[in-house]
Amino acid sequence: MDGRPSLLTDERALALIASARRGLSRRAAAGLAGIGKETLHNWLRRGFFSHEQPYWEFAKSYLRAESEAEAAMTDVLFADALKGNAKSALEWLIRRRKGVWSDKLPAPRDRDDAIAKMSDAEVKEAIRRELEALTREDE
Repeated sequence: MDGRPSLLTDERALALIASARRGLSRRAAAGLAGIGKETLHNWLRRGFFSHEQPYWEFAKSYLRAESEAEAAMTDVLFADALKGNAKSALEWLIRRRKGVWSDKLPAPRDRDDAIAKMSDAEVKEAIRRELEALTREDE
């Protein structure tokens, strides 16, 4: 160690955790906190592999915040799907069971466009066919 003070200040840690809780990417969170993405990744690795403070507590809090953001968005998508939005249902299934659903649709960057062009009836029919196929596979 060269004795330099860490850039991981309480203020910066709180800003990074708040960004993660909002669902920002690690690159965006790091940029807003005035550091590079690699610095953030190094702090997370340092915390998890060495359990060295303050990196360990920061890493746990940061990953918890990322999980909270993901859970919140999943809840929104799932609730919308339960209300009958077939596109939300399909998107939830694709993200939840990637190996089962994503190979049935175009590549990820084209998938959003493909789904957007489908009517709700077409999406519902695609889901029905896939659920039937899954049921047959399970028998």
